[in-house]
Parts: sequence; structure tokens; C-alpha cells
Amino acid sequence: HNRLDKRFLELENNNPAINKTTGHFTFKYDCLNRKYFPTKGAQLKLSGNLVLDGVLLNTESQGSEFSSQYNTYNLFSYRQLFPLNQRFVLEWYTWAGVSKFEETDFTQLFFLGRSLPYIERYIPFTGFNYMERPVGDFVFSGIKFQQEFLSRLFTVLSYNYGYYRSPGFSYIDDN
Repeated sequence: HNRLDKRFLELENNNPAINKTTGHFTFKYDCLNRKYFPTKGAQLKLSGNLVLDGVLLNTESQGSEFSSQYNTYNLFSYRQLFPLNQRFVLEWYTWAGVSKFEETDFTQLFFLGRSLPYIERYIPFTGFNYMERPVGDFVFSGIKFQQEFLSRLFTVLSYNYGYYRSPGFSYIDDN
């Protein structure tokens, strides 16, 4: 059971720093007809991050550091919209993520719950609050039924089901 030393979370007292070398890739295919509440099209996204070498250190205490020599995550998402008529749309979506870290590295986790725009590791999962579940690996799929009542006024009913694996460490050492 890995634990992150609580000294590194006391930002005011310990002045922590992180140094790392990373590589990142993203491939995105997007033919949705609009950014919010699309009514037709599809979207595919593949992305990944590799930390080649990294150190989380306490600049106030000599010799206090955690090494993260090989950490990676990969993310896949796909969504397809099926217009049923002028006001009703059915959407099928699926997400999958895999992370691997040799040392405790919460910067490589995914967070299931309410998502934030442009932050790819915050994954939209119906039923969880904002960042409610930090996970290492996950896969889920779901459907959405979208109805446009008036021009640009929508109601969405969604259901998702999946699997996730928690990382197996707590952020603060209880001892």
C-alpha cells in the first residue's frame, strides 16, 4: 500500500517542486456539427503521456524526494450521435484509460465525475460528483437521449456503466 508523504502536501511550509521530462501525443477526429449539444456526427480521441524521468522534491529539506522514473497514461474516447428526428438525438459513447506508474504519482491518475473543459484526465461519468473517483484504469460505455424543447433549450437523460481500478494509495500518511 503506497502512501504519499504528507510533508509534500503542506505547500506553505515545505515549498515543494516537481521536475519531470514528458512526451505527449493526441489524435482527434471530430465531425460533430457543434461543440455543445451536437445533433449529428462522431468524435474519436486518442491521447497519451509518458514521463521519462521525474522528481517531486521538498526544497526546504535536503534529501526529501520521490522519484517517478516511468509513468504513463493512455486515453481513448469515442462518441457517435444518431438523430432520431428534428428534436431527438441518441448518443452512444465509450471511454477507456490506462495508467502505469512505478512510484506513487497522483499526477498520472484519471478522475471520474463531472468533467472540466480542456482537462483531459477529468472524465465525465454520470452519477459521480466533480473528481469524485481518482482511478488508475477504467473502461465504461453509455447512452444519452437528448431532446431539444425549444431552440437551444435541451434536456438530456443519460446512463453509463463501467469498471474502474483505484490506485491503492491514500494522499496523506495517517501515521
